[in-house]
Amino acid sequence: MAPKYPVLPSLRAADSLLKSSTAAITGDLVYAGDKTKWRKFCNGLRLRYLLRSSSKLSSAGSEMQKIVTDGTIFQNASEGAELTLPSSVPYAFPSITERSGDYAIKYCNTLLYNFFVNTGDQQRLSLLFAKNVTNQIASGFNFSYYGGMPIVSDANTSQVNSSSGFNNTIFLSNPSSIVLKSRIITYQEVQFILAEASLKGLITGTPATYYNNGVLGAYADYGIDATSAAAYLANPNVVYNPLNALNQIVTQKWVGNFDVGFEGWIEYRRTGIPAFDATSANLNGGKISTRFLYPPDEQTINTANYQAELKIQGGGAESTIYKAWWEK
Repeated sequence: MAPKYPVLPSLRAADSLLKSSTAAITGDLVYAGDKTKWRKFCNGLRLRYLLRSSSKLSSAGSEMQKIVTDGTIFQNASEGAELTLPSSVPYAFPSITERSGDYAIKYCNTLLYNFFVNTGDQQRLSLLFAKNVTNQIASGFNFSYYGGMPIVSDANTSQVNSSSGFNNTIFLSNPSSIVLKSRIITYQEVQFILAEASLKGLITGTPATYYNNGVLGAYADYGIDATSAAAYLANPNVVYNPLNALNQIVTQKWVGNFDVGFEGWIEYRRTGIPAFDATSANLNGGKISTRFLYPPDEQTINTANYQAELKIQGGGAESTIYKAWWEK
């Protein structure tokens, strides 16, 4: 029987097996055989997918509450499902071995740069990105020494010189940096999930508390000190605002998942937050794609389910803008 990938039932089963099993876990590069942490990992993924499907799945709230009540979830940033990558090819973080020409054309985008400026996020801006060409020898820190690249198909010289590329001291020269871990799901993401779930009444708890934990956890995940994190959390544009709570929660999650870009894309599809520029330099009819096309192997190995999926999409060729069941 070809797979249909029942994610939530599989994660529930995994959590149950890990809870009851007495067998040792060997060869574990993430948690060194710690079953409780693996359960927390499973439950983090469950919370992610339950929130994603909560508008369609009537049992989502009650299942999320059971997980919260049980308490087997990440308690701090050190418990996130993250893997320190080797420095050798082909296992290193992609930028470490990337061709110089490909690396050089990647920039902080305007939306992210404006977020850093508006929230006073000096720590993450200077950690992740370099000063722009115009100010590359300037001493000290100033937000004006950095910049964001607008969405364009062919940047002009002025745009290139005023935009910030990645921080070479990390992304090219430090494969063991805490920034370059392979992150699957983190403590900060789980806290933002709980913040949104409590905001919407899916679970008990205080949205502001979960939100604050998420912000502090995101800083901790990059090894930024607690004093700087507390100062950032006190910024007026960061302080939890019930009138703008959903936008704050999802935007902070998007930034916290900077190096888990797939999740940022899905969060945009789910919430429309943050407000991406979907029209500039867009070759997809002015729309941001909502799905990847299936790879050739899936079409040949899993043919029956692949053909069934095409029928669900209306027949004919695959579409890049067909929406998943949870986002319709």
